[in-house]
Parts: sequence; C-alpha cells; structure tokens
Amino acid sequence: MTGSSSAEAGGFPRQLLWSAALLGGFVAVEGVARAGGWLGWFRGDALMFTGEFLVGVVTTLPFVVAIGYAGYRLPGSDLDPERYPRIRRWVVGTVAASVVFNLVLIAVIGVTSTGMFVAWLRWGVAVGAGLGLAVGVSEARAVQRSVDAARAEFRAEHAVSQRDFLDYLNGLLRHEILNAMQVIAGNAEVLRDDHESGTPAHERGETIYRQSRDVTDVIQNVRELLEATRAERPLEPVDLAAVVSEQVETADRRYDGATFETDLPERALVEADSLVGRVFGNLLSNAVEHNDDPLSVSVTMTVSDEAVTVRVADDGSGVPRETVPELFDRPDTFAVDHGIGLYLSAKLVDRYRGRIDLVENGDDGAVFRVRLPRAPGDGTESAGSATASAEPADPTATTPDAPSETG
Repeated sequence: MTGSSSAEAGGFPRQLLWSAALLGGFVAVEGVARAGGWLGWFRGDALMFTGEFLVGVVTTLPFVVAIGYAGYRLPGSDLDPERYPRIRRWVVGTVAASVVFNLVLIAVIGVTSTGMFVAWLRWGVAVGAGLGLAVGVSEARAVQRSVDAARAEFRAEHAVSQRDFLDYLNGLLRHEILNAMQVIAGNAEVLRDDHESGTPAHERGETIYRQSRDVTDVIQNVRELLEATRAERPLEPVDLAAVVSEQVETADRRYDGATFETDLPERALVEADSLVGRVFGNLLSNAVEHNDDPLSVSVTMTVSDEAVTVRVADDGSGVPRETVPELFDRPDTFAVDHGIGLYLSAKLVDRYRGRIDLVENGDDGAVFRVRLPRAPGDGTESAGSATASAEPADPTATTPDAPSETG
C-alpha cells in the first residue's frame, strides 16, 4: 500500500467518526440551549419538548449513529481504501444538495425562531450525509465487485496460459532434450566400453556418460516439478510401503557401491499421487551420490494413527554444514549437488500436507525424515516397525519452512 493510500485508509473513517461526534454534540448543545432559553432565541417557550424539535432529534440520531458506525467498520471491511474518495464525494455532494433543498423549504414555509432554523439545517446535514454515505458505500462495493470479477477472470485466463506453457515445456523436455540426452549417454557408454580402463578415450567416455546421466536426472526432476505445480492433480490413497520398496530396489540396482537395508510394514496408505516415489528416490540418490563408497543406507517406516513416517539414514560424511540452512530452498541454478532434487521433494511433501526434515547430521551420516498423513479410512493393522508410535517432534530438525543446523 502506498503512503497516500495508507493515509486515505485511516483518514476518511476518522472524518466520519468526527462528523458523527460533532452532529451528536450539536444536538446535545441544542437541547441545553433550548432548556435554558439562551440568547433569547426561543422567546421563553418550553421549546425542549416541542414536537418539531423532538421529531427532528429522533430522525437525526439514526443517521448520526450510521455515520459513526461506518467510520468504525470501514477500516476492517473488505472495501478497498481506493474507493474512499468517491464515497466522500457522494457524502459532500448529498449534504450540499440536502442543505440547498432545505433552505428552499425554509424560504417557502418559514420558521418561527432561529433555533428552529438551526435545527432544520442540522437535520438536513445529518440526513444528507447519511444518505450520501449509503449510496457511496453501495456504489463502491458494486465497483469493487466488478473489479474483483475482472481480476479473477484475468487470473483464470493467466492460469490457463501458464498451464499451456508448462505443458509445452514439459513436452519439450520429454521429447527433445531428454531423447537427445539418452542418445548422448548411449554413445558415451559405447565409447567407454570400447576402450580399456585407464585410457583417455575410456575416461572421456565415462565423463560424458556420467554427466549426461546427471543432466537426465535434472530433466526428470524439472518435469516432475512442473507436474507438481498442476493444482488439478487429485490426491488418492497410495501404498507408501510398496512405493518406498520399489524405490529402494531401483537404487540398489543403480548404485553398485552402496548397500540398502529396509524395515517396512506390509502396507501403509497415504494421500498422494504418482509422484510420491520421487521424494524417496531423490533422498536415496542424494545419500549415495554425495558420499564416498562404500556406503550403507537404511530405510525404516513407522505407522501411527495419524501419520506414516519414513526415515532415510546413511553412514556417510553428512550434509556440509554450510548448506544446511538452505537445504530445501529453491536452487539458483538446476545444479545436481543438493539442488532441485531436495527442493522437489520438499514441494511434493508440502503438496501432500506432510513434513520433510533433516533430523540428524554429523560426521557419521545424516538422517532425513518424511512424515505424511495417513489416508482417510485406512484401517491397516500394523506390526513390527509398523506398530503405532508417537514419534516426538524434533525442535532442532531442519525443515523446508524453518531450516536449522543439527548434528
């Protein structure tokens, strides 16, 4: 909000409050003046109780209360302060019109005293201000509804355009870049295998092959990150035990220098989608690729009444301390090293209404914990590692929302 908008947001409501206070005070002063017959305005009559004055007071007070109430409620309402100047113009214009109209009536009908003249004008000001305020607020709300509807339509059209663009990028990555990288990786593998280990050609082939696989992993992560941003993707019950088991088997086949141990229940349903496997695939890859061989990775899963918790632990050298605070943040570049993989995992876990934490970190390894809500109606009975457990929250854990260093 700009400085002028901020000043307007508080200025106009305060003006209404002061106007209501002045009009109410004016009525009170009139009553005292009439009761005392001050200044000879009322010729000594008991004017406090005349019908004209009482009717004027009774019909003025509702407008005074309405003006004060509007001044009190406007700052907390959903009405944009940009509409306040237009409401003020309605109030001022209607007050002016009401005063002019009542002056004409006074000239035609006539008054019996100065007090009656003052009371009549006061009544005209109060009624004009109240009516102008009602019309101004109603019009301002109508204008704001139209503006909000136009903005919503624009956002919807923009969302469709963005979705089409993301679909185009997804197709480009899948059909063009990914296919090209597969060709490069295949030729690099042939070059490597056709030459003996230790020769320059073999080493260059190995380098090309390794780098092409890294680029392929990044492309896969980017594609799945694009898929994760599609809000219309429905969540459904997914057997997380089967998903994690499949990811461990894939990692075991891919990484010859690492050993994997698992402790999983037979079944554990969570609300997720087909991308949930990438959370654990990225964690397993992260554990292996950023540590020296030989490496041991253990994956355990526990099931409580509310959540399924998976811990991925390795016995490597741990996460570098300087990278811990930004471990789950979006990387500036799509680097393979602690980059988009962990960021994608955090985005997916957040989509599934879960949490991902770095709960332990040191020279003897790191432990990541993923906790996902159980699917509604999952009546799976647990045994062994699936026994219901209430794992206490770790206040020192590094999460995507509040990164901190542990170890």
